[in-house]
Amino acid sequence: MFKTDKKKLETDYKLKLNPKKTRIDSIKKGIDFLGYMFYLKNNKVILKIRKRTKKKLKTKLRDLKLLKKYNFITKKEFYIMSNSYKGLLKWGNCSNLYYQVFKE
Repeated sequence: MFKTDKKKLETDYKLKLNPKKTRIDSIKKGIDFLGYMFYLKNNKVILKIRKRTKKKLKTKLRDLKLLKKYNFITKKEFYIMSNSYKGLLKWGNCSNLYYQVFKE
């Protein structure tokens, strides 16, 4: 970000950027935000789940299935918890991952 933009943020909007947390870069390289990676490709924004989120999701779903299998949680509790993961997968470009982890 240019110095004039930083000044404008500070003077007009009373905002300060934290240099440890803020990185100004091209969207073509991707922006990591809330478990997703946002890319710009052919003037369209592509949304994908980041790799470590995929890994965590697979691990947690595997554990959740085991809890259900050995009756530590009820079937209803399983579906309530797994629906939150389905919602996460719904927004990303990840239909293959969805069918991979939710095939039953």
